[in-house]
Amino acid sequence: GGANEAIFRMPAPRAPGGGGRAPLPRAAQSPPCRRNAFLSNADQPAECPAHGRAASSTSAAALATMSRLRADFVDLGHIGRGGFCKVFKVIGRLDGSLYAIKRTERKLQTEREKTEALKEVQAMAGLGSGCENIVRYFGAWMEYDHLYIQLELCETSLSALQQRAAEAKAAVMPGVDGSVGGEKGAGAGGVDVVVFCEKEVVKVLRHISTALACAHERRVVHLDVKPDNILVARGVYKLADWGRATPVDGVGNVSFAGGGSRGGAEVMSVEDGDSRYLAPELLRGEFHAGGGVSSARGSGGEPRRDHGSGGDGLGSVSPSPTDSNMRMCDEPPGADYVGLDRADIFSLGATAYELARGQLLPASGTEYQSLRRGRLTLLPGFSVSFQSMLASLMKEAPTAR
Repeated sequence: GGANEAIFRMPAPRAPGGGGRAPLPRAAQSPPCRRNAFLSNADQPAECPAHGRAASSTSAAALATMSRLRADFVDLGHIGRGGFCKVFKVIGRLDGSLYAIKRTERKLQTEREKTEALKEVQAMAGLGSGCENIVRYFGAWMEYDHLYIQLELCETSLSALQQRAAEAKAAVMPGVDGSVGGEKGAGAGGVDVVVFCEKEVVKVLRHISTALACAHERRVVHLDVKPDNILVARGVYKLADWGRATPVDGVGNVSFAGGGSRGGAEVMSVEDGDSRYLAPELLRGEFHAGGGVSSARGSGGEPRRDHGSGGDGLGSVSPSPTDSNMRMCDEPPGADYVGLDRADIFSLGATAYELARGQLLPASGTEYQSLRRGRLTLLPGFSVSFQSMLASLMKEAPTAR
């Protein structure tokens, strides 16, 4: 609370003239929406009633009591929902361009909740707009304890394309067999179905590795690379959802999900990600409090089992630090020290492997444990060099990736 609370909390609506005047109704008419003559036909939003609205229909007094979403944008409806956010498709009233607005589902009432939510905003602002393969960030604001983020509008997600391809394959549709050389096939109702042949998977790898290279160069790691967080716009794959991003050394100014403290800084936690794509060293908690991960070579202590085996008793055996119950290694990193950027590489490899195999990765069991050890099943129809590349991305030891 205190002085910091005023930074995030919007003041309650009040009468523009003061005195005894009642506040204007929240249903005051929104301003008009301008057409942008510089947009191509493909990028031009469809005609909507706000385009024909008279410019004088909304007073400054009415705007003072209106939410920024209604005042600055035409809301075309929500287009997606995640675990914590809802996404709207909008038109900017002044520039006439299409955007996506991401809004937190529940109110952010504590400083911890606000700081966690702002992590995505700060990471994207730090990355800038110089990489085509990162979803572009335009700005953010807090309103009535909700965080709004203005982003580049994309057409679909990689996971949605996966599902569409799986449905087409299950229907045994001609030309959609998962191994042909073309990039697209015809789906039901005329919808394009992306065929994840080797050429297309390599395209995904190239685009997302470019995004990761840009982020890692700025010492930012994503830590949640997976098909749900890869969007598609005009044939370009783009990395999105930087809500779990952290500095490459794993140390920040705040504690996320209960990480430990060291020297006034806080250590991030990695236990809330999707285990199907998380690197094995993160699942085992083998990372230094000073940043980075400890190599799977360990220090000769008793081996312990990787958690998340699904109750089958199988586990990835790897040496642990001297105290096998420690979640973080406080000793100074040695020659085997690597940053958390190697964990992003594993997640990218796991994503590409899932696309190539045409099935979702397992969340537990024997195959899950084999993947954590870097043991991949052969992929019919894919070249040996391609499969070797995937295996190198998913090596168990971070230093080997």
